[in-house]
Amino acid sequence: MDDKWDIPRCIRALVRLLRALLKTIPDEIKQMGHPIYIVAKSLKLLQQRGSEELAFQMLGSLVEFLEYDMLEPLFMEIWPAINSRLERRLKDLEVDPCKFLKHLTLFISLVVIKYSPAGLVVTMNAIQSNLFAHIFESAWVCGLRTIKGVREAKLASVAATMQLCEPSMLLDNGASWGKLLDSTLSMLFSVGAWCQEDVKFELIRHSSDLASISDNILQYAEMSADDLLGDIVDPKKFLVMSLLKLSAQHIGRMGPAI
Repeated sequence: MDDKWDIPRCIRALVRLLRALLKTIPDEIKQMGHPIYIVAKSLKLLQQRGSEELAFQMLGSLVEFLEYDMLEPLFMEIWPAINSRLERRLKDLEVDPCKFLKHLTLFISLVVIKYSPAGLVVTMNAIQSNLFAHIFESAWVCGLRTIKGVREAKLASVAATMQLCEPSMLLDNGASWGKLLDSTLSMLFSVGAWCQEDVKFELIRHSSDLASISDNILQYAEMSADDLLGDIVDPKKFLVMSLLKLSAQHIGRMGPAI
């Protein structure tokens, strides 16, 4: 399959195939050591401006379908590569970084929801003590404002709410807490009414060996944010109720942060 990665028109189908395999046979993928292979391919795609979205899709699939202990050591490669790419994208004045920030924010959101807010901070700061703070300020807070889709906003807002309700963030860095709350509220109100969004995916077939891939396999490659957040219907209500609980636990601390 390696040679197919060098054919641009095949890459999207390969990404969907890998996602389908991760969803249906994650244990076999793990036992054969393929997560290392997938990370390597993802980080290679990440370095190319036209394939950053696909890179984050692959990394997101790993987070969604693999357990923390399997992926934790691989974050030692993932976060430095993402941070390096982030720095280059922010310095490139000729290209708007909004799309990159959006994809990075959604990936961060998946990590928070699947592995917990503490898991996000630990995996970042294991590489560099202030890496979480750096990515938080330069990407996450800004990236929330780039998200417009209903399902994407739901994923991002729930993750941001979980991070907001991590006691150490409120108690140790009220200024950052306030920034995250402000960006989350801006995103929620810009998206508007919350409803079930019907997202359809079409397989673009090419004249290659990949054209024979069965739709019965590729159906598993669809987004599954609803699977992760099925018990949360209204992210605005989830935010309000979560903040009420946080306020009751830490009386008098939220006001100054806001």
